[in-house]
Amino acid sequence: MKPIVDDVGVFASTDPVAIDKACLDVVDKNNGKTVFRRGRYTLEYSEKIGLGSQQYELIEL
Repeated sequence: MKPIVDDVGVFASTDPVAIDKACLDVVDKNNGKTVFRRGRYTLEYSEKIGLGSQQYELIEL
């Protein structure tokens, strides 16, 4: 199967919402457009019900 996005590496976090937001942001940045628009709505709802925060600090190793 042909990949729909390029490889962006490995991410780690204790906050499931923050890690998903970071991954979406990096994928969008690499592709120059919003790829997974529906995922953004899911993140907003997840934060609203207290599953985590969309705020993150990306640290490259």
